[in-house]
Amino acid sequence: MFRSSFLLLLAAWSAGVARAQCPVEGGERLAPPRFRHGDVFGYSLALDRDQALVGASPVAAPPAKGAVFYLQHRGGRWLRTDVLAPGAPVVGQVFGHALALSGGWAAISSNTSRGEPFISYSTQVHVFRRGLGRWHEVQTLQRDAPETLERFGDALALDGDVLAIGDPGADSLRPDLGSVHVYRYDGRSWMREAVLLSPASRGGFGRAVAVDGERILVGESARAHVFRHDGVGWALEATLAGHDAVPGEGFGDALALEGDAAIVGAQWHLHGRRDEGAAFLFRRTDSGWQEEAELLPDHSSIGVAFGHRVALAAERALVSADGDDERDPGGGAAYLYRRSTAGWALEEKLFPLGPAQSFGTLVALDETSALVTCLPDHPSGALHAFDLCLPARATPRNLAPNPDVLSCELPVLGARFRTTVDCTATGHAGAFLFALDTPDARVLGRMGVLLARDGGRGELLGAPLLPGPLATHESRIPALTSLLGFRCVLQALLVGDQPPALTNAQDLVLGEY
Repeated sequence: MFRSSFLLLLAAWSAGVARAQCPVEGGERLAPPRFRHGDVFGYSLALDRDQALVGASPVAAPPAKGAVFYLQHRGGRWLRTDVLAPGAPVVGQVFGHALALSGGWAAISSNTSRGEPFISYSTQVHVFRRGLGRWHEVQTLQRDAPETLERFGDALALDGDVLAIGDPGADSLRPDLGSVHVYRYDGRSWMREAVLLSPASRGGFGRAVAVDGERILVGESARAHVFRHDGVGWALEATLAGHDAVPGEGFGDALALEGDAAIVGAQWHLHGRRDEGAAFLFRRTDSGWQEEAELLPDHSSIGVAFGHRVALAAERALVSADGDDERDPGGGAAYLYRRSTAGWALEEKLFPLGPAQSFGTLVALDETSALVTCLPDHPSGALHAFDLCLPARATPRNLAPNPDVLSCELPVLGARFRTTVDCTATGHAGAFLFALDTPDARVLGRMGVLLARDGGRGELLGAPLLPGPLATHESRIPALTSLLGFRCVLQALLVGDQPPALTNAQDLVLGEY
């Protein structure tokens, strides 16, 4: 079995298999065809696993009403499969101001424009449900008593059966303080469960919202507040503030929440005399919410706007800097960070896939995708989509030679993951990895994946990214291939001046899923 495997491995080494390095595997730029001049594709954005919503709103005053495009990730590409529109459009309202997406639910706000570009007042939230392959509007939400400067739906967040609607506009009793309306689906309709108010009265409460399970993160001026549902009602759990953030720096304008982690942007945060921006990461521990890290841009320039938008998923953070001028003046960039046992570190800096301005106007992140918009973009805006490798979640192992076979859980469907083997102490010139073992002879020889077969058993081989004594390999599993019945076998085949050797003794990092 090992001899045939070695021949395949040697062929892959000599041919110099070309594979993109993690974390970013590829990308594409999307813009709708036949777009009316002055409209903006990418005005709003929402992402949930392999599906996304992209708003296309007019800059000019109504009667233009806007639209929302539904995209699905299929076969390695993002494809437009539906267009959402309100069932009963209201004259003077623009559809698609803010978006939220979770499973088969979508929430989309509409607003009233005053004829000024990018200035509008939200008034309604349209709830859609997906069924039989199409989206259908099922409910419209609005305040019981509309206000003159109402901004109901200015920010939206949705997770499962909980929907948070930010209204940072004026209120007749609490001017300019804002509120957040919380709805829950009861099996028949979305019912308002609570109205959250600011505990700090700093203004703009509800300008940004995020939901994860039974927690809601709400931004306001220079603060962010965590609310938790305790089984009875929603109560304040913590108030977050950057250790050196001050009012007027935009702290609380952008935020994200996942599990025990939160990130808050402050795009005008000062460093010395430069307003470069920052993003603050917080983590919930047994002692409460604590600041974990402060992220800063790596390119010093005035007006970088680092932290203009932020996203969080799977121990990764995406921070936009739509004023970054490293590549082009005002071209923008987005920073992808990853958390490890050593802390948060920059994993990749993303740039637009073609000519663009203000790249990073909006960002969204999931385990395998990063989406970034730019406004305007010659001339109608565009969405830039990047495919990400799954990060390895295991810590390095230094194992005794040839230990017992180890096992780990793997995703049922396709995925990409990366491993590293260190053979510097063995005298070998390089290594290849046997990543998976299967009890049958399943053929996975698609999408650049090699498979050695012998006696009804097969090894999925990671293609070399960085060959040498400290080698990095990426294994890619076809998207429609079930991994049921597979098990991880941490084996490395060492090649070079020394005789080939099969060993588990090297420093292997394998994702645990």
